[in-house]
Amino acid sequence: MVIVAIVVFIIFIILAHAFAPAGYRWKSETVSRLADSGHPHRWILKVGMVAYGMLLIASTSELSLLSLLVVIYGLGVIVTAIFTVEKYKSVHMFSIYVAGGALVVAMFRLSITGDIISLICLACLLIAEIIFNIKSLKKWRGLSQRTVHLFTLIWLAAYGV
Repeated sequence: MVIVAIVVFIIFIILAHAFAPAGYRWKSETVSRLADSGHPHRWILKVGMVAYGMLLIASTSELSLLSLLVVIYGLGVIVTAIFTVEKYKSVHMFSIYVAGGALVVAMFRLSITGDIISLICLACLLIAEIIFNIKSLKKWRGLSQRTVHLFTLIWLAAYGV
């Protein structure tokens, strides 16, 4: 079911980009901007992220630390979709950090056991996140965020928690 969640996420992200507002620049702007209230097609991204989060939560079939971390990530994605950055910035940002933190812990947990896929995904995710937060590289924020999404999806596909 994790693969279904990933496919749903990809489809809705592509659709949201297809209906992006005029002037939207995917290399420099975050995915969250596609859900801004001024955008008439904001529902596309919101539905996609809620479905993605719910499918990830539903895919956890065992009680383990890894599954719990994926559930936390899924809940974070859902909350992020519901509470847009422009209206609920603190809730939106908190849910992003909680979701991202859960993923980092999960990847780190597997990395210390020698899992190379987790180590590569974690390293790429952290490098992209550092680039995202360097103010002088602001024009690459959208691209670095999408890199985070890419390595998240690779990791989720590899472990199908």
